[in-house]
Amino acid sequence: GSSGGWENQTPSLNPSLELIVLMATFELAQDCSTFVHGHSGLSDYIWTHMAANAGEKRVVRFRVDEQQQVFDEKNLHSEEELAKLLDEKRANLKRNETTNSSNALTD
Repeated sequence: GSSGGWENQTPSLNPSLELIVLMATFELAQDCSTFVHGHSGLSDYIWTHMAANAGEKRVVRFRVDEQQQVFDEKNLHSEEELAKLLDEKRANLKRNETTNSSNALTD
C-alpha cells in the first residue's frame, strides 16, 4: 500500500497487538508436528524454525497452494482501483442523499 510502512498495514490498526500475535504464533508453532500454510515469507520463516528445532520429532509441511505462484501482475494497481471505486460509490451516495433531501422539501 501507499499509506506508509508495515506498521500502517495492520488490519486491527493496533500494530503492538499484531506483533504480539505474530510472536505468539511463531513460538506456539515450534511445538507443532504439522504445518499447513499458503505462500508467505512468514510461513517459510516459521517452517524453517520448526524444522530446525524439531530434534528427533518428525515435522510435516503441507502447502495449500502447491507452491504455485499466487501473485499476479494484475493486482499491482488494485489499491488505486479500489480507491476509485469507493470514491464513485461515495459520490453516488451523496448524490442520492441530496436528491432525497430535495424531494422531501418539495413534498
